[in-house]
Amino acid sequence: MDDFSGQAILDSLADLSAGQVTGALVAVALAFFAVAGQERAVVQHLGLDIAPAAGGKAAVAAAAVSQTAGFGPLVGAIIRRKLVPGLSLGQSFAISLGMAIGFFTGLGLLALACFAVMPAMPYQGWARLLLALIGIGATGLALWPRPLLFGRRKPNLIVMARFLFWLGLDVTALGATLWILLPQHSSYGFLDLLPVFFIALGIGLASGSPGGAGPFEATLLTQSPEIEGSGLLAGIIAFRAIAYALPAILGAIWALVAPRVKSKPPIAPVALTRWLTEPALRALPCAEAQLVRQQELHLIALRDSSALWLSGALAHVRVMFGAPLTRGASAQQLATALGRLTRLARDEARLPCLYKATPRLAAAARAQGWTVLPVAKEAVLDPQTFSLAGAERARLRRKLAHARKGGITVQMATALPVAAMERVAQAWCNANHQERGFSMGRWSVDYVTGQRVFTAYTDTGELCAFVTFHAARDEWTLDLLRVVERCTDGTIYALICHALEHARAEGVSRLSLAAVPQPDLGLTGWKKRMAVRLTGRSTGLTQFKSAFAPRWEQRYIAAKGVVPLAIAALEIAVAIHRPSPHRADRIAPLRVAMRSLLKARQ
Repeated sequence: MDDFSGQAILDSLADLSAGQVTGALVAVALAFFAVAGQERAVVQHLGLDIAPAAGGKAAVAAAAVSQTAGFGPLVGAIIRRKLVPGLSLGQSFAISLGMAIGFFTGLGLLALACFAVMPAMPYQGWARLLLALIGIGATGLALWPRPLLFGRRKPNLIVMARFLFWLGLDVTALGATLWILLPQHSSYGFLDLLPVFFIALGIGLASGSPGGAGPFEATLLTQSPEIEGSGLLAGIIAFRAIAYALPAILGAIWALVAPRVKSKPPIAPVALTRWLTEPALRALPCAEAQLVRQQELHLIALRDSSALWLSGALAHVRVMFGAPLTRGASAQQLATALGRLTRLARDEARLPCLYKATPRLAAAARAQGWTVLPVAKEAVLDPQTFSLAGAERARLRRKLAHARKGGITVQMATALPVAAMERVAQAWCNANHQERGFSMGRWSVDYVTGQRVFTAYTDTGELCAFVTFHAARDEWTLDLLRVVERCTDGTIYALICHALEHARAEGVSRLSLAAVPQPDLGLTGWKKRMAVRLTGRSTGLTQFKSAFAPRWEQRYIAAKGVVPLAIAALEIAVAIHRPSPHRADRIAPLRVAMRSLLKARQ
């Protein structure tokens, strides 16, 4: 036991050089810098609006005090709540809980990685197999189309990667702190110490004792026989002083004296409700913005901008539709909007993406280095000048003649025949497997109540088809198109022509038949052939809309790089073809929506 005598330990402490202490302080500072990065990843996952500077300081103070005082999640939540006034105690505790879960999970993975990659480690084959299985499972879970897990949003791969990077830097810097403080004559290598340190740290923190005191030391002492006992214990004592006691004192002082400055949130989603449908949605320049009724998309106001933008949040992608909902935006305004979108996506741990972007917005994105591809063509008509005359609409005239001959009558529905529409919608779903979602409307009574609905009846008075339009002040956009099997040829054509007549009577100058996919996506070679194969089923839709001889307007998809563009396209396709459960009945109160809008414009 001479190795552990008090005098031997004191002598080892006295032998610490100024360079060792300075190096340890630098390593500890790096570790706490990494703690702020970990918390930022958790905050992004939870979707909380905390300024990075204020959040980073609060994260460091909370970690410094809680790791030493014990009861880490609770103590950290209280300190964080004090330093970030806009945060509730529940939100702060959620951050602490996320940090704790992520820390123990990540630390276990790092320890496993040490066993898998470092030479001469036991069970190396099993460690590699287990690490590979965990990696495949985590990736599959993150990419699974359903966004929720046990009722909570799943962390995406961006959050996982960021958290694991900062965690690795954190615990590696802490391990370096201890290694630097070991006796200078020790030949114990840093890579030899690292896996032992990871295991000791995990066991110590899992024990629940303040700072893991006791189990941490015992594990190091038993698993590091190569180091002289008194020298190792002296290094641990110095490590406790520099990595725990000193940060705890500084963190407590900061928590007591730090100014309580509330920062402005960078963005604020606006949840529009059915109560805002007529006065607000119809006043917007884009009729398709009324897709927010489904609650899959929403309108957001970017910081320092009063313009709203139709947007959707997927697992790894923040999707912005069309262009900002403002008339006559300049090139500079579009460039500024792209910069704000990039910051928003970064703050959310998502990739920014433009979908169905207008040519001007696509040009602005291309000028900033985004990867841009043509994704769709929108069929547009002018009801004020539309006519059935001309050779280009000969097929349309034949279709209308078929409908008349079949005894089809069409009208604009003033009182919705809900039961009959439900039957038609269900028949359409049965024939087409399921409705699509995200950027495409889905049938529900609440959803179509705010739309213009046109119905078609057989000569026996039975409803056989209906179409709905998003109707804004100056623009209508085709949304739902539902028809029973074996419906008379030309019925849908007759419905749309009838809608054109009503739009003309109301002075509407733009009626969109919505978009059809771009067959080749602007690609060449094998990529073009694959794109054509994937979009081949849209040929019939293109032929249908071509009968009206519309003006085709190009729409684009854009992201910041080829890989982000591929990820965005995949997630959008999954969201459309495998939509989440319908949420049209989940509508927030009017006062909540208005409060969010006012907050966004402050």
